[in-house]
Amino acid sequence: MREGRDGARGGGTGAWIPALQALFTVYGLAFIWNTSFLIGSTRFFCLFDDAMISMRYARNFAHGCGLLWNPGQPPVEGITNFLWTMLMVPWHLLPVPLNLAALPVQLTSLLCLVLALRPLSRIAMRVSGGRPAAAVFAMVCSAFYLPLVNWSLLGMETGLLALLLCLACDAALEDLDAGRLGARPYAWLLLASLVRVDALVPLLALGLLLAALDPLRRRQRLLVAFGLTAAMGLLQCGARLWYYGVPFPNTYYLKMTGFPMGLRLLRGLWVGRNFLLSLGWVLPAALVGAWFLGGDPFLALPLGLFLTALAYSVYVGGDAWEFWGGANRFICPAMPMFFAWAGAVAARTLERWGGRLRSWPGAAALALAVLALAGATPHPRVLLLRSKTLYVEDNLALTGMGLMVRFVTLPGATAAVLSAGAIAYFSGRTCVDLLGKNDPTIAHMAMRIDLSKPIYDRFYPGHLKWDLGWSIGRLRPDVLAQTEPRDRSELRRALRGYLYSPFLHMYFRQGSRLVRWGRLGRLGRLVAPNV
Repeated sequence: MREGRDGARGGGTGAWIPALQALFTVYGLAFIWNTSFLIGSTRFFCLFDDAMISMRYARNFAHGCGLLWNPGQPPVEGITNFLWTMLMVPWHLLPVPLNLAALPVQLTSLLCLVLALRPLSRIAMRVSGGRPAAAVFAMVCSAFYLPLVNWSLLGMETGLLALLLCLACDAALEDLDAGRLGARPYAWLLLASLVRVDALVPLLALGLLLAALDPLRRRQRLLVAFGLTAAMGLLQCGARLWYYGVPFPNTYYLKMTGFPMGLRLLRGLWVGRNFLLSLGWVLPAALVGAWFLGGDPFLALPLGLFLTALAYSVYVGGDAWEFWGGANRFICPAMPMFFAWAGAVAARTLERWGGRLRSWPGAAALALAVLALAGATPHPRVLLLRSKTLYVEDNLALTGMGLMVRFVTLPGATAAVLSAGAIAYFSGRTCVDLLGKNDPTIAHMAMRIDLSKPIYDRFYPGHLKWDLGWSIGRLRPDVLAQTEPRDRSELRRALRGYLYSPFLHMYFRQGSRLVRWGRLGRLGRLVAPNV
């Protein structure tokens, strides 16, 4: 162990941590409020649509229907966040109004991000040799990095994963300092793998990094890393086979099969390149600083975990929402690792060449963090709460659609949707998933490649498989709340026997006994489809 690694140098971070936690709590509450909207005079809170799929699974499980999307149908695993979904279950056992059902999940995510700041500060202190400026930089950048805040507070499992990754890295560094082979780093990431199965990747990566940094216990660490990863992977596959009848989530077949791997990797590289550029001056400055300061093996741990997330994002071809900028949902949980590494480099640089700034390390680090966020924030107005964040306007529209489907149909009706979360959740109706996240028939098809797009941007995960002949022609839903417009001839054939509501922009199956035709008629006349 190197003396003074986790001690304080030039003061501690004791005053900074509670202050930043309190500041971020207030900011996070304001951010959550900014994601809400009014329908009539009622205020609704709604998560990102993928998280609303998990909410539907959680509600069905809480009501005794099983962990599935449509009660009464064979179970399909249209989620990849088992433990996060289970954390949503208790709120559905309480008399929480429908319009407020998402709020406890958002508050849980906020709590995860607040709690992550403390282990993150310890990580930055350890890898910087006890410099508080590193912890201040890492905490400020992580707390206010917009993509991490956005995905977490819109209800994704991102905040919980970031917390568990910080706890694992902190425990691993403590074990390295103490010269022991501890269980806590692996336990945190085993728990993370229950949140998302692909957290097995950082579990294996952590084991390999620790083996490289601890040659005396290299063999034991390699055995532990490979053994735990394989055991947990097999255990989860076995549980899926028992409950769902297949070894992998339905979303794996939807997003990772039926498309050329080369094109998927090409898109992943393009996405990774755009992300690195989005970091602005922070990445090149940190690389230059690290080069001049010389190597430190302890810095390899947070940096390695960040690079693992980046490599995994490349492998899966990136996310579907890359247009928004910044880190995607695969990279976001590891961004605190990046900021801890960059903070350590910044703190050492300040100490060596900072001049008068060396007397004010905390203030200097805070100023650097603000400059870093200014360069790496894709939407400054959203960060400053001057405009709505990603998907909030869509959440308003989807929530309204779900409530309208509930209003114009009877229980037992089926509705076809493209967005499988909010409409299904707020309508309370059986749904047909046109894009296949909850339909294994669609998920196992080949993807439809759009040759008009650049070769590096032809992969659009989760949105390239559909068959309207199956979803509409065969399953015959009572309502088409949304339709797939990319193949108009296919849509035209599928719409035979349906009437169109210009007011609702929905289609209704003629003669359905589960449609409230009287209510529908009061909303305007129905016409023949004109596609």
